[in-house]
Amino acid sequence: MTYMQFQDEVLRLYSKGDFQTALKLIEQKGQDYPKQAATVDLLHMCLRNVCGDSEVALRVFQAAFDLRVAGLSGYP
Repeated sequence: MTYMQFQDEVLRLYSKGDFQTALKLIEQKGQDYPKQAATVDLLHMCLRNVCGDSEVALRVFQAAFDLRVAGLSGYP
């Protein structure tokens, strides 16, 4: 699955309200796309929040932020 196919599927699931399935897809396949990690993290945070897991969404945000600030992710 290309990244665009992955993203399209996540957004399709999201738009039809199937948040749990979209979240599962993110958590199972998101790490397959390291070059798009920032976007995958954003989708993950949004899905966690819409599923009522705001505490987890904040932890995902903090982890993503820490990686980028520390320069461990390879992003500028």
